[in-house]
Amino acid sequence: MPLPKRPANPNPLVLAALALLSPLLWLLNFAMIGVGLLIAAPFCLFLPFARVQRWTVAPWIAASLRCSLNRVRYVYHPDFRPERVSVYMMNHTSMLDAHAAVGAIPAVFCGLENASHFNVPIYGWAMKAASGIPVPKGEGRLASLIASARERRSRGISILAFPEGHRTRDGVVQSFRTGAFLMAREAGMPVVPMAAHGMFRAMPKGTFVVWPGTITVFVGPQLETEGKDDAAIRELAESVRAYTQHLVDHGSFPDGATGLRRPR
Repeated sequence: MPLPKRPANPNPLVLAALALLSPLLWLLNFAMIGVGLLIAAPFCLFLPFARVQRWTVAPWIAASLRCSLNRVRYVYHPDFRPERVSVYMMNHTSMLDAHAAVGAIPAVFCGLENASHFNVPIYGWAMKAASGIPVPKGEGRLASLIASARERRSRGISILAFPEGHRTRDGVVQSFRTGAFLMAREAGMPVVPMAAHGMFRAMPKGTFVVWPGTITVFVGPQLETEGKDDAAIRELAESVRAYTQHLVDHGSFPDGATGLRRPR
């Protein structure tokens, strides 16, 4: 299953049709997310949003990914354990990555997000309600992330991180920053490699036009961070990056494991 890419010279009529259709698909996408939020709203009067997201908002966000005209598949490594609170490390390709993660992660989780995004109307509210972790700038950033991660772990909330920091422009998984790995170690959480194979074809950075095909989201096994010194954490970050690149390029687990459609 090689890395899917858009045709180098697409049919102009097909491209024009997708360009006209894509804004409507995005409107449908936002409408579906809005429905999920409306369903969650009354429950949030009595329960924390983080505890109702899996069965209110999450199904609508996951379903909205199919508005990209793509078939969506989820594949789990047989050693993945969904009951373990973990930090999920996902490659960053598209504005649709979070949609894919919501559909793939079978647990309550929050995201690491640039602190300024929490000030965006509606979106920022949703991030705060979902116990999202703001990533501040300047000194003390790592300490702040560690404190937040420990607090989320105490509540049984996993964390989604994009350790590249930015979306790739060429489909190649960029270097992984070590901050999220250090955060995971200090919070006593394992890391889980994740990758969306086919996302670069569906909607790469720099375009709003979706391209039909198949998106396969792979969820790897938990990898331990406990007891690793900083040098070992850097090695772990690089090994997870290489693991992720293999998933993106080949659409299979590097160790040859047969994936499961549902986690054990």
